[in-house]
Amino acid sequence: MRVSATAERGMEMENVVFDMGGVLIKWTPDEVLDNAEVKGEEDRRILKREVFFSQEWAMMDWGVLDEEEAERIFSSRLPFRLHKYLHSILYWDERIGFVEGMDQVLSYLSSQGKGIYLLSNASHRLNEYFPSFPFAHYFKDTVVSADYNRVKPEAELFRLALAKFGIDAKETLFVDDAPQNVVGGRMIGMEGYLFRRDPENLLSYITGSSSGQGPRL
Repeated sequence: MRVSATAERGMEMENVVFDMGGVLIKWTPDEVLDNAEVKGEEDRRILKREVFFSQEWAMMDWGVLDEEEAERIFSSRLPFRLHKYLHSILYWDERIGFVEGMDQVLSYLSSQGKGIYLLSNASHRLNEYFPSFPFAHYFKDTVVSADYNRVKPEAELFRLALAKFGIDAKETLFVDDAPQNVVGGRMIGMEGYLFRRDPENLLSYITGSSSGQGPRL
């Protein structure tokens, strides 16, 4: 009997490395603003531009700026009426939701003895809040971009993560919701899956029960 290429990949895959925001948790600027109860469209537009898409936000992921320092900078340039939202935005983990169906994916991988790891572009604070997430116990290890002063999709961060985890890229599936990060993972030898809030499809892809190659870029 001929085994499909997808099934072969499922049998060979020993590890899965997950992104966090948009994969495990419901994290987009709009979702964070919803959780912070920012209603006005103009206020939301300003906060996206001045906070989420700012150099300072990137600097937190790089590990060269913390939330307290970032809040002072944001406060200095935002209208006073928006200051009240900054804590909820910067400490978004206090109100975050989780992607439905991912617990079943993680549970299945764990039951099969697969290595489960996290690689996230995030500030140092991830090391504080991630252990409190309900799925954290599935993860053998984590790599946070801020701890290495590098961010996905830089090849060096992927290599550092694989070395820390002690795993082989050729035996590893990388799951992320950003196309450029999936490409980055593939470039260093991992199988890549572009996640679209589709845990059922992801599980089918992992088990080899889907006929395709996963979401295309």
